[in-house]
Order: sequence, then C-alpha cells, then structure tokens
Amino acid sequence: MKYPELKELKDMQMLCTTQTGMFSSNDKPDKIAELLKDKYYRTSGCVCEIFSSVPLSALKDKSVVVVSSHIDTHPNIKNPHVQISTDGNILRGTFDNSATNAALIKSMLTEDFPDDVVFAFTGDEESGKMTGAKEVISILEDNDITIEAPVALDVTYEGTDSKIGILAVAFTVENCKGKNLEDYVIAADKISDDNAVSYRVATPDGRRPKFVNKANMGSRSWCDEAWIYKSALQNKNAVSFCLPVFNGNMHSDNGVYMMFDTYIDYTKCLGDFIKAVEKTKINEQHIENNLFR
Repeated sequence: MKYPELKELKDMQMLCTTQTGMFSSNDKPDKIAELLKDKYYRTSGCVCEIFSSVPLSALKDKSVVVVSSHIDTHPNIKNPHVQISTDGNILRGTFDNSATNAALIKSMLTEDFPDDVVFAFTGDEESGKMTGAKEVISILEDNDITIEAPVALDVTYEGTDSKIGILAVAFTVENCKGKNLEDYVIAADKISDDNAVSYRVATPDGRRPKFVNKANMGSRSWCDEAWIYKSALQNKNAVSFCLPVFNGNMHSDNGVYMMFDTYIDYTKCLGDFIKAVEKTKINEQHIENNLFR
C-alpha cells in the first residue's frame, strides 16, 4: 500500500449515524473492534464502544483515564473519503472525526498504555446530545470505575494561522482552565520539545493564562465531548487534545485539508499526551495518597 501510514485513516472513512439511541449500523464499530481485537477487550453499549487492556471487572474501585473519540459522522456527509495531493504533503477529506479515530487506533496498536487507560469510541456527538459519552460514564459507573481524567479527541480549526491560512501546529490543548490546564501545558511543553513540534492552547473564554509561554493561543475552544464529561462528572480534569485541520467545511462532503506531517506528528504526540495525563492525574495521586494516608 502506498502511504501505509494512512491505513487507519482510510479504514475509518465510513458513515456512522445514530437513530433512536443506537448506532444505525454496526459497520464502523465492528471495523474498529476488528482492528483492535488482538490487544483489547471490547465492551459494547448502544452508542459507544469501550476498549481496555484488561476486562472492566479488573478495574473495579479504580480510577481511570478515559480517551474518547466520537465516530459518528455529520448528517451532511454522504461520501466519506480521503485524498492525497500529488506531492503527498496535503490530505483532503471528511476528517471529522475519522482523523482522530484513526490516530487513536494507530496509537493503541503501537503503544503500550497502563491498564488504567480506557478508550471509548462514541456516537451522537454531532447532534450535540453527546449520548455516547454519557453512556461511557454510565457503563463505567455501573462497573464501579471512577473517571479521573477524560480526554476528548476531535479535529479543530484552532491550529490554523489566520494570517497565512495554513496549518501552524501539530496539536491543540482545549476546553480546560486553571490548575488542570497548567498541568496539561507542562506536559504539552515537554511533548512539543521532545517531538520538535509546536502546539496551541485554546481556552473557553479565549484568554491567555500566565503560565502559557511556549504555546501560541488560538481564538477560543468550542464545544465537544470534554464539555459533557466535565459537566456530567463535575470533573475539572476534562480536556480536549485536538488535531488541526484547515479551510473547507468539516461538516460536508467537501471536507477539510490536513497536512500529512501534522497527522503523523499528532499521532506520535497523542500517545505521549495520554501517558502524561495518566502519570499526572492517576499515578502521582496514588503515590501522594500512599505517602499521606
């Protein structure tokens, strides 16, 4: 296959809609399960698919990081696709949200994550109802599992330099503020240095926190699954780790543009970010609790 780095991205060019509280078709959930079957346990809901490196029963009474990527497509999209420019530098396609679906699957297959990281592929995000994310919360609560840090993955326009109209960064950190955002910025600064890439921060109010030094600022963050995890759980640790796209319309068959290198860099940085969140929000808290109990 030419451009084998894009295998998962091509695999995820599938329609996926919801109807009456269920996926209209299981084609895309089943395709994801097929790709992950040799490494992860699958727990199916009506509008979500949860994957974990151990059975959920083994996580009873534990805290976890949930990495959530919605797999539903906007109703305006009828022809999911990805195209590659003749020089291989630019991708064009229906990347909301197939691009982060693919990046996450690639990361799950190539990285080894701690058992307390759980992955969710959800539906009903495009409607604004966020039924899939709500079901993830319900399933984990029913299994006595605490979501300590939800990480929502989505595409974003916030990585585009408005002055030149092209992509400027490898990823964005969005939908978080205060001390929790500071923790994530510290992690993102290191990831940026380690991978020799730049990134942006976009806050709900568009203001630049004083601790944001290396990153550029986007205009402001937009609603995605991080909002429902934050509101439903009263969880300030919720954050969005987004993949920048530019131009076009992400909610149409015309699609949007994405730099080939941005997709590759985002996928690499995604694994590092997930591990940093687990270390900061789960592992270090366990150490602190053991020291002071």
